[in-house]
Amino acid sequence: TTISMPTSWAMPAVMEERKGPPWMWGSHFYSKDDILSHWWALLRLDPSACNASAMSLSGPGNMDLAYSPGKGWKYVVTLASPEDNDSLAVLGEEFVQNHTSLFEKEKQYQEVDQKTWSKYLGFHNGSLAAADYKKTAASRSLFSLCQSGCILKCEAYKDDGDDAGRRVVRRQSSTGSNASEFSTVSSSPTSGLVGYVSFNMEEGSSENAPRSSKRLKRKRGESTGEYTKVHHLLVTRSHRDEGLGVLLLTAVLHFVKCLDPSYASELFLTVIKRNERAVGLYQRMGLRVVGQNTTHLAKVRSDKTRPVLWYQMSLKADSLDSEEDPRDLDPQLHKTTAEIGR
Repeated sequence: TTISMPTSWAMPAVMEERKGPPWMWGSHFYSKDDILSHWWALLRLDPSACNASAMSLSGPGNMDLAYSPGKGWKYVVTLASPEDNDSLAVLGEEFVQNHTSLFEKEKQYQEVDQKTWSKYLGFHNGSLAAADYKKTAASRSLFSLCQSGCILKCEAYKDDGDDAGRRVVRRQSSTGSNASEFSTVSSSPTSGLVGYVSFNMEEGSSENAPRSSKRLKRKRGESTGEYTKVHHLLVTRSHRDEGLGVLLLTAVLHFVKCLDPSYASELFLTVIKRNERAVGLYQRMGLRVVGQNTTHLAKVRSDKTRPVLWYQMSLKADSLDSEEDPRDLDPQLHKTTAEIGR
């Protein structure tokens, strides 16, 4: 079924002019449209406007994003820390559970244990684990930390108009790294960690380009083939339909633009085709299907009885120079039966 694309998700015909680097922009949003305007402005931003050396990296707090949708909640996206690992483990379990549910009606997939599912979906150590920024800052910059892998967390606070004295109630994992048994996912909104996104900044090289100084090219704002790869994105069920998926993906782009805009020239991710909710979110934010591949859910490579089809999706900043909407470049992007409100 082909669905129409809401105009509020499209790139604005007239963009509000934003001056200076993104960490100087306003970072508190009050509607999904506010977040999307920030998203499109980041994509359109000239890399030369982001001089990361001018930003103090004593801590990542100056890159946080906040969102007050006016429904009694305030959401803040910031860099996760080891203190969040128990809560991240719970969210990781929910991530796996959401994906197993896509295949729950087919017997051959029902036979797969949760440990196998977890490893297949990228939880190689059983669960998520945030890096200790404070301990690594002395020997490793935030930039190098995000090359090896970053997790941004989304925390929910009761928004009573007074930020003083607020306390986050953290969700504890009942199973830790053992994902064979899931904790109950609440259907009513609660405070604490309610979402996360993991990503890393990948090195690359320009195709057919002669060797040259990447440092100088980056200084000139030229792409040298680097990109950002998003691994996992989750919004817990009780806080969906508030625009938090949009907020988290925007936070990744904001974070990368602040650190090194050359890595924001392309955003890349893979998503299971059956995950129509996620595919719809990404397509509405301008990503397009650039390929697909089939892998197999099994403990041994020779077992081909449980195929899983994945989309490879990408958004390149230079594609926005075209008058075409990037979502119209691939008919597959419009094929979904789900109404997206993530």
